[in-house]
Amino acid sequence: MPKSRLEFWEPKLAGNAARDARIEVELRAMGWGVIVIWECETASGVRLERLVNDLRKRPHAPVGSRR
Repeated sequence: MPKSRLEFWEPKLAGNAARDARIEVELRAMGWGVIVIWECETASGVRLERLVNDLRKRPHAPVGSRR
């Protein structure tokens, strides 16, 4: 959480989290799988390559399952 302007950041970040959760539910209801990738996981080329390779190795899950 940022140290300054909490009156701005607290509701903004809470709203973002609520929006993300709502959209994930909507996508899953449409049959999509959802993978959350944090920006920090893409900052390094090596970490990003590892992430992509790990995702390629994942078996495709049946619709409705959570991985």
